[in-house]
Amino acid sequence: MTPKRIFILGAGSSISHSKGVFPGITQFFAKAKTLGFDLEGDYGPLTNYTRTVIGKDSITQNDQINIEELFTNLEIDLEQNPSPSLMETRELLLKLIRNVLVGLGDRIPREEGDYKKFTERLGTEDTIVTFNWDILLDRQLDSKMSIDSYKKEDSPHRQYNNFIREISAKGELTWMRTTPREPVEKCNFEGGIFLKLHGSIDWFYCLNKGCRAYQKVFPMTDPSKDYFCSECYRSLHWLIVPPTLNKQFDKYSTVQVIWQSAGNEIKTADELIVWGYSLPPTDFYASWLLRQARVSPLKKLIIINP
Repeated sequence: MTPKRIFILGAGSSISHSKGVFPGITQFFAKAKTLGFDLEGDYGPLTNYTRTVIGKDSITQNDQINIEELFTNLEIDLEQNPSPSLMETRELLLKLIRNVLVGLGDRIPREEGDYKKFTERLGTEDTIVTFNWDILLDRQLDSKMSIDSYKKEDSPHRQYNNFIREISAKGELTWMRTTPREPVEKCNFEGGIFLKLHGSIDWFYCLNKGCRAYQKVFPMTDPSKDYFCSECYRSLHWLIVPPTLNKQFDKYSTVQVIWQSAGNEIKTADELIVWGYSLPPTDFYASWLLRQARVSPLKKLIIINP
């Protein structure tokens, strides 16, 4: 019988795959400068926030700003005071993350690298759990083909196709998801699945509570564009979640489904492979997730430190 393998990926896997082109948590602003971003002009409120609140200048001290700590601090500030200026700062931070990852991603060839070797060895029953926002691995899993042909059963990679049909809003356009399904005795997927715990730069969702598409996630093939909800015609937002103590599942219901699914998958794992992930001190949810392996039939644990 084929062992149930769960791969847990962190930023180190994308850094390794890209041979250091992709940023670590303290390199986002430095990479933004190499891409030619106007941090003082186009990202002025964000630059001012890093100076006044974080105490570091994103232009002169760009390699000292931890993007996860910045994101977490901004989320806490917004919980205390959801002002328009802080909301603008948050949108600019998400825009910076997106543009850096998209800009660098365009420089990485698909024909080589660790992710190519990884997907070539991936079994159909293997599940991938990743904390990464980027879409390097998504593209290696032929995400564009799955997004464009989500109604078909013969997608080349079962993991991404299962995510599209089982969790994303596109799956609701299939016969399988048109109505609520019967209760089940086990909460596992048929075959492996691709689970992004902190969202993705190519995920768009609607924030309008009165909209039929509220909180539904739409993966799009070109994350560099802006999109509008086809139900209420408001601007869609990127779904990127910081590694905070509070995941705010009430705001991101799809993220809650993903975390629960990841926990259920890990509970049944025979082998757990952790690749390039270092537990941030602010993310107790990640610690909880890994502890689910203690109730699994786990026979092998592998740590890959790039």
